[in-house]
Amino acid sequence: MAQETAQQKLVRETSAETLRQLFERLGPPRDQFGSPLVRISAASAELVPTQQFGNATVGPVIVERWVVDGGDEAVKAEIKKLQAMVEDAVAEDRQTLHEQIRARAA
Repeated sequence: MAQETAQQKLVRETSAETLRQLFERLGPPRDQFGSPLVRISAASAELVPTQQFGNATVGPVIVERWVVDGGDEAVKAEIKKLQAMVEDAVAEDRQTLHEQIRARAA
C-alpha cells in the first residue's frame, strides 16, 4: 500500500481512537434483533508510473462496513462486494490520472 501522509495518519489514528472509546461505552453495533454486527473493511492504493522515474499515488481508498453475520459464505460475499467497490474507485482515479497525463503531453 502507498505511504500515508502525516495528515492521513493523524485522521486514521484519531478516528480509530474515537471508535474504540465509543465501543467501550456502547459495545459493538447490533441489528434490529439485537445480534452483533460484523465489521469488514477493504483498502486499496496503487503507484502509477507517470513518466520516466516519476510516479503518482492513487489512493488509499479505505471503506468499512458493518454487516449482519449471516454465516461464512454471506460475510465472504459482502467482503467481495466491498473489495470490488474499492478497486473500482482506484481504477477510476487511475483512469483520470492517465487522461490528465495524455492531455498534458499533447
